[in-house]
Amino acid sequence: MKILITGGTSGIGLSFVKFFHLEHDITVVCRNQDKGEQLKGFYNIKVLYVDLSDYNQIMECFYKLDTDFDILINNAGMSATRKTVDFKNRKINKCLMVNLIAPYLFTEYMCKNKSLKKVISVNSITHWVGELPTIDDSVNNCYSNSKFGLMALHENWNKKYPETKFISINPGYVDTGIWNPNASYENIHYYLRKVFSLKPDDSISVFRGALNYEGDEPIYLSVNKNSELFLYLANKFSYKFMLANDFLGKLFLYSKVAEVNTKYSESIKEDNVKKVVDFCNNLIN
Repeated sequence: MKILITGGTSGIGLSFVKFFHLEHDITVVCRNQDKGEQLKGFYNIKVLYVDLSDYNQIMECFYKLDTDFDILINNAGMSATRKTVDFKNRKINKCLMVNLIAPYLFTEYMCKNKSLKKVISVNSITHWVGELPTIDDSVNNCYSNSKFGLMALHENWNKKYPETKFISINPGYVDTGIWNPNASYENIHYYLRKVFSLKPDDSISVFRGALNYEGDEPIYLSVNKNSELFLYLANKFSYKFMLANDFLGKLFLYSKVAEVNTKYSESIKEDNVKKVVDFCNNLIN
């Protein structure tokens, strides 16, 4: 298979490259040129350098892309931030740009290619507590809202592009460093989560499940749906109960088989799907 993955120089993207570069023809889209060149030295891959928070760079990238990819993996992401980027003469939260708008642009562009068989997007349990994204999203809600929006886009794309399979995955709480810039290193909760978090290579079970899935319905693959349900309930009471999800995810992971969970957040209904699509279209057009 010919695969394009965004963000493959660290975290679970790097694990994907390590485990699958011999089985597939992989092109990595990344921002860091030093890491990209180092990656090419170890693995037989192609690399395109694109800052996914920069709209112009994304559009320029499309002129360099091959047209016959089989699979797109929207993997690149960033944690909540106060930083903004310029987007068509307006300010937009950088997290929202990388986590939602960039996948929207890549998916819409590549779905015009009739050879594209699958789109796999890395989502998060936090989509359960997310809401409709807005241009004014704050550091407190931009991450969960971006994941809510991405899940809604998958619902839309499944109807819009029936010839392509759409799969969302939740790899669990993985220690990739994505949250480090916002971490409180004096907080005991931070240290406990470091102990109980999954490692990037543990994400391979959900990636393999997504690559092998041949059903017709859009699905949501979670590292373990039991721990996911626990976190959903815990979030109703305290965000800090995410620690329990980390522990349960690690405990149940050793089956090494990703579980299918077709239940998304109840808020991802048709009217909200349309609102997310309109939000993205209005930003771009």
